[in-house]
Amino acid sequence: MKLRNLYTLLILVLLAGSVPAQPKDLQGFLNTKWGMTESEILDAMNGKAVKLKGKKNFQFGGYATVGMPEYVIDSNKYVVHFLMNRDTEQLQAVNLDVFEQRIKDQKKYYESLKKALSKEYGEPTCEGVI
Repeated sequence: MKLRNLYTLLILVLLAGSVPAQPKDLQGFLNTKWGMTESEILDAMNGKAVKLKGKKNFQFGGYATVGMPEYVIDSNKYVVHFLMNRDTEQLQAVNLDVFEQRIKDQKKYYESLKKALSKEYGEPTCEGVI
C-alpha cells in the first residue's frame, strides 16, 4: 500500500509541475487543459470521464469530483482522478492510481510508466518524491 501511495505521489509531481502559474489553455492530461472546470472536463472527455458519487479529498492537494474508473497505460490499469484546486475549483493535477500491476519489478514498473507519460506529454519539468 505504501508503494502504491508513492507511485500516486510521483505521478502528481510528474504531471502537475507548477500548475497554478500555467495558463488555462495549456495542454493537460488527454483532452483536458489545466484550469478547466468540472463541466468543461466532462465535456472534453466525451463520456470517458464521469462524475463521482461524492467529493474525494487528496492529502497532497485538491479534491476530485470527476474521474475515470479505468485507464490503461503500457498494459497497466489505473483509476484516474481529475484534481481540482480548492480555491479556484479548476483542474490543477491528475492522479493516476494503479489498481492492476503486471510488472513485478517495481523499478521497471516506475520506468515503464515514466517512459509512457514522457512519450505522450514530453519530458517532466520536475521529478521528485516528498
